[in-house]
Amino acid sequence: MEMGTDLWDSEGKEVGFTRYDSNMNTNMGTLKVLWNGFYASINYCNTAIYYAPMVQGYASEEELNAKLAEAYFLRGWSNWHIVEQFGKVVLRTEPSSIYWIKNNQKWPGDVPIIRLGEIYLVAAEAALRYNNDQATTLKYVQPIRNRAAVTGRQAEMAVSQSDMTLDFILAEQARELSGEQVRWYDMKRHGKLTKEYLAKTNPNILNFDNAKHQVRPIPQSYLDAIANAAEFGNNGY
Repeated sequence: MEMGTDLWDSEGKEVGFTRYDSNMNTNMGTLKVLWNGFYASINYCNTAIYYAPMVQGYASEEELNAKLAEAYFLRGWSNWHIVEQFGKVVLRTEPSSIYWIKNNQKWPGDVPIIRLGEIYLVAAEAALRYNNDQATTLKYVQPIRNRAAVTGRQAEMAVSQSDMTLDFILAEQARELSGEQVRWYDMKRHGKLTKEYLAKTNPNILNFDNAKHQVRPIPQSYLDAIANAAEFGNNGY
């Protein structure tokens, strides 16, 4: 997600996501896309995990375990998105109807969700957060900058060990990952998803509430469909 960050501004119909105004409510279409999409991904993973031992044709147990590992990782990744976006949610570990799976699977091929450049930046940030290891951080950051450099101008992309701070990493994440829908999470993790920071970096965001806008509204269509909606609430929306 990049709507509502220091990288994105829009006046479209989903302006509530961008400006955190009164249009941010439980009936927004984007909420249902996020909610249904990630829970669908979780369901695909649960189905793969449940049925994998019954599937014939794997070349070896190692191949089967590799596929299971991918499914467990993708399920965890999807659950992380759901929790970050919506807060208190249901953890699903069993597959739903196999009929639903067969009739809603749209794409049988690989879908990239994370790439090496992002992993380098994860490692760089982790090195700083663990023990402020700026030397190790630089080892991860500099190759990314070298790769992005215009041919013959790599020297202009050189940075020093003393440059390696969390603020620098946040800025480098913006440069490297712009358009890849992770900025909202990065800002939140860095403690920058705040009214004060956004006032400096995206002056069109005037209504951010630090106590409310760290999570999104739970879609009304989901709350209407369950018997215990009061248990979930609406995250203050």
